Amino acid sequence: MKFCTWLVALVCMTGLAVADQEAPVSIDGPTDLMPPEDAFYCQQPHSGWSAGNASTGFNSEEADDIPAEYAGMQITMVTLYHAQWGGGYTDPTGLIINFYDEACPPEMVPVVSHNITFGALVTEMVYSGSWFVMEMTATLPEPYTIGTSTSLGGVIDNYWGEDPPYNGLCFTDDGVIAGCGGGYWDGTYWGSPRWTPFADYFGNYDMAYCLTGGGGTPAVDATWSQIKSLY
Repeated sequence: MKFCTWLVALVCMTGLAVADQEAPVSIDGPTDLMPPEDAFYCQQPHSGWSAGNASTGFNSEEADDIPAEYAGMQITMVTLYHAQWGGGYTDPTGLIINFYDEACPPEMVPVVSHNITFGALVTEMVYSGSWFVMEMTATLPEPYTIGTSTSLGGVIDNYWGEDPPYNGLCFTDDGVIAGCGGGYWDGTYWGSPRWTPFADYFGNYDMAYCLTGGGGTPAVDATWSQIKSLY
């Protein structure tokens, strides 16, 4: 039986936030968060750490386009922001990184998929308290070259299935949209088929991520100062 369990009521300085296992979550957000060293593109996490479920336990996924201006660049590392709520923090099995050859929306099946074990990730806990947010950086087994219509997908691989704590990935701030459109969600478990626009369920968000690599020349300037300005 599919049902919603109300998990946690969070009292923040700005008010009350209540979350269940599929709903967005919001808490005090990043302040001095800096992009990963050598990143050439970033979409910063939500100032309230908003996130949606993206986990193997619920067969859910978040995805977003990579702006076409970066076509030709090679990605060697991907950084995503793992939110976990509904219990004490538990290390997941790993992080699944998917690449799609279509954007807005992605195609149904990734052209490349990597399951990076937790021990192989570079991790940093950037929030701990009422719930947790961990920055996760995955080094890809081989570089991926961005096309003119490329999407990035992410899933937390959690071995404990549907039980709490629940797992997801952070959004950007509301209305902060890059590329051809907002993010997409596979929330089939809750009746939101692959790929439901974030705007139809969560709000007007992109998925938060950073890309590191090189091997090409983007169609836009990608300076360190520009990346820092996102933060």
